[in-house]
Amino acid sequence: MFKLTRAKITALIIIIFFAAVYIIFQPQGINILWTILFYLFVIAAVLFFNRNAITGDLGYVYYATGRTEKGVAMCKKAYERHSRSVKAVNVYGVYLMGEGRADEAITVFTDGLKTKNTLIKKYLETNIAGCYWLKGEIDKAIELHEKILRGYTYVSEDLYTTLGYLYILKEDYENALKYTDKAIAEKETHGPAWDNMGQIYFKQGDYETAKEKFLKAVSLREKMADSNYYLGCIYEIEGDEDLAKQYFEKSLSCNFTAFTTVKKEAVEQKYEKYKNSPANAADAIATADATASAAGSTDDNLD
Repeated sequence: MFKLTRAKITALIIIIFFAAVYIIFQPQGINILWTILFYLFVIAAVLFFNRNAITGDLGYVYYATGRTEKGVAMCKKAYERHSRSVKAVNVYGVYLMGEGRADEAITVFTDGLKTKNTLIKKYLETNIAGCYWLKGEIDKAIELHEKILRGYTYVSEDLYTTLGYLYILKEDYENALKYTDKAIAEKETHGPAWDNMGQIYFKQGDYETAKEKFLKAVSLREKMADSNYYLGCIYEIEGDEDLAKQYFEKSLSCNFTAFTTVKKEAVEQKYEKYKNSPANAADAIATADATASAAGSTDDNLD
C-alpha cells in the first residue's frame, strides 16, 4: 500500500544529500549544531514518510475511545492516501458496512488483506463475509464464514452467532442450533446468541421456548432491538396487548444498524398499532375517573 510519490522521492534525495554532507564533514570536526540539525531532519523525514500510517493509527485510537466521527474521518483520509495502517482500513470498512455500502466495504477490506497480522486479517475476512450477508448473498456469506472456521484455530462467539443466524435465514435450523450452541459454549453471557436461540424456536412456532430465550437475551443485553421486538410479537400472539406495546416501545429505543435482524419500520408499524389501543384508552379513562373522584372529595371537604 506504499506508493512512491514525487514528494517522497524529493524528500529521499534531500536525506541522502544531508547524510553525504554529514559523512564527509564529520571526520573534519563538524560542530554539534550540524549534528543536531541532521538528526532533527532525519526524524522529520521519518515522520513525513509515515504520516499516513500515523494518521490512520490516531484515527483508530479516536474510534476505539468513542470519538467515532473524528476517528472515521481520519481513517478514511489515511486509507485514501494508501496508509499502511491496517487498523485504519478495518475501521473505515466497518463504517461503510454500517452505512450499508457493502461493495465499497469489500474493496476496502480486500486492500487490507496484504497484512501479515493474522488477527487483523481474520477480522478483515470476517467483515468481507458479513458484507455478502448485507448484499443478500447468504450462500456466499456462509461459505466464507465456514472457510474462516477451517482456517483458524480460534474464532469468537460473534462468528458462531453470525453463522448460526445465516442458517436461520436459510431455514436450516439444525445448523443454526449447532453454531448457536457453539457461541453459547464459548461465552454463555453472549446476548445475541440467545437472541438466535429465540428466533430458532419462534420461527418453528414454539413461542413458549422462544419467549424464555428472548427474555434471557434481554437480561444479558437490554438494548437489543431484535429480542424486544420478538417478545412484543409473542405477547401479541398471547393477547397481552399491554406487554406487547411495552416491548415494541423498548425495541424502538434501541440502536438499529445494517445488521439488526428486524427493520425499524416493522417495529414502528407494530408500535403504532398498540399506541392508541383500547386497552390504553381504558387505562386513560380509569385515570381520569380517579382524578375526578379525588377532586370531588376535595370539594366535599371544603364544604
